[in-house]
Amino acid sequence: MTSNTILSRCILLLVLGFGFSSNAEYVHMTEVFVLPIEPSMFNWTLHGAKIRDQYEYRPTQINSPDLPTWINFVYSSRHQQGFLFGVPPQWPDAKQIEIEIVALNKETYETRRRVVPLFVKQKQSPAQYEVQLKIHNLNVEDLFEAHRQNRLLDIFKQKLWTASADDLHITMLASAVQLGARLPLRPTEGEGVVLKLGSAKEFSAALRELQKEVKPLWKMSSCPRDYKRTSVERIFRDQRFALDWCSFKLQENLVTKIYTPASDDEYSDYTNAFVDENDVWDAPPSRENVPTRSYTFEFVVTIIVPMVVLILLVILISFILCFHHEGMADDGSEEFFNSIFSICEDYWSKRNEEGCERVQMLQYTPVHHQNEQPLQSTLRRVPSPTPEQPFAQRSMTTSPASSLQRSTSPRMLDEDAQYTRPNPPPYVGIYNNNNHSSEYAQSDF
Repeated sequence: MTSNTILSRCILLLVLGFGFSSNAEYVHMTEVFVLPIEPSMFNWTLHGAKIRDQYEYRPTQINSPDLPTWINFVYSSRHQQGFLFGVPPQWPDAKQIEIEIVALNKETYETRRRVVPLFVKQKQSPAQYEVQLKIHNLNVEDLFEAHRQNRLLDIFKQKLWTASADDLHITMLASAVQLGARLPLRPTEGEGVVLKLGSAKEFSAALRELQKEVKPLWKMSSCPRDYKRTSVERIFRDQRFALDWCSFKLQENLVTKIYTPASDDEYSDYTNAFVDENDVWDAPPSRENVPTRSYTFEFVVTIIVPMVVLILLVILISFILCFHHEGMADDGSEEFFNSIFSICEDYWSKRNEEGCERVQMLQYTPVHHQNEQPLQSTLRRVPSPTPEQPFAQRSMTTSPASSLQRSTSPRMLDEDAQYTRPNPPPYVGIYNNNNHSSEYAQSDF
């Protein structure tokens, strides 16, 4: 056996062991496709699964770190399988894209790989009319079930839009949470699904009447569950679809835009092929291209004009008060203003007199006691003068005698100087007293 044969067999074993190639999947531009990913694609079975959600999948575009922007992946625990779905944009020619899927067995940590080629073909009759819907009680993976999807399409094909029975299809499908809605308060409730149904046939009269019925609700971005019931509510409720009528809209005369790669990269990111002419988003200009604005006029209006008006009012009031006051004569006002000054003068004069009566002079005079040789000092209260007796006589009431013994008497005051404040008495220490000095002299330190 030659070396080339051995090498080819090894490569074959590696391919069979680690990767599988699937048959090509054909999808159409501007139409939603769904590709389920299940364990059977990797020769695994759910019957031997020991734990729930035992298998994990990671799809990417081959030789790329992620999927294209128009392809989404979601895993459903209820179905225990993943789903690739999206809407291919409108390209000039058919294209082929290879999707690499890596599967992991969480129980044994075994990994397997598979490459799924996608062939994107042209749509023969692209949709020119679309109906936008939002369903509250469903998740995205619920519409991947064929029977549920067929029930929704049959409502339009048989009752609301019978002309679209031949080519009605889903042109957009996304989760409401992915588009910015909030998760429901109850985990058992659906997250909500936003989708568009497209056809090349014109809208029926029933759809146009339904749009007029719900048009007043467009001012609200989203309606709560059971917020509004329409005339066709029973048709959808019978099939277990709870619609958000605030999001119900008809879009017509759509323009199909063909996108070409901006570079040589064949798989560069594209946007949706079908857009509304009146709903085109333009990128914001750069900072250098933003026009400048002068605030001079706003400054003049907000600052200068009020100041000018205030100055004019001050001048007008001053002119009225200054120049027209001389010709105005009011005896009552003059008498009132004069009486105010008289009242103030009387008040202050009385207050000054009361303050003088509160002032009392204290005079120090010596007092002789019968059984003591040294003189004792007292303080006498000088009475306040009155109109009948401007110079009141001093009260002879004496204060209690001082407890300190003095060897010498204070300076005597003349009779004429009785109303003057005397000098303070001399300080007598313990060593100047004869009795205390003798006791300290005899004490033994």
